[in-house]
Amino acid sequence: MFVKTKGNKILADENELSIDDKVKIPYDAIQKIDKTHFDKKGFFVMTYKNESGEETDLKISNKKYDKLKPVLEHVV
Repeated sequence: MFVKTKGNKILADENELSIDDKVKIPYDAIQKIDKTHFDKKGFFVMTYKNESGEETDLKISNKKYDKLKPVLEHVV
C-alpha cells in the first residue's frame, strides 16, 4: 500500500510502515493505534517504540496524506 500527496508519502509493506522516507516503524514496534477520531476528523494516533525503546506517539492525518483508510486497515 502506497500513498503520496504533495511530496509526502506513506508506504505500508509487509514488514514496516515508512513515512516520508524518514521514519520507519516495524509493525512489531507498534504498541497501539487510536482510531477514535478517524471517521469524523480524519486522523489516527499510533504509539510505537522507537529505536531507543521509548514510546512515541505519531499523529497521521488525512490533511497531509490522501487515502489513509486502506493504510490504516493494512496496519491494523
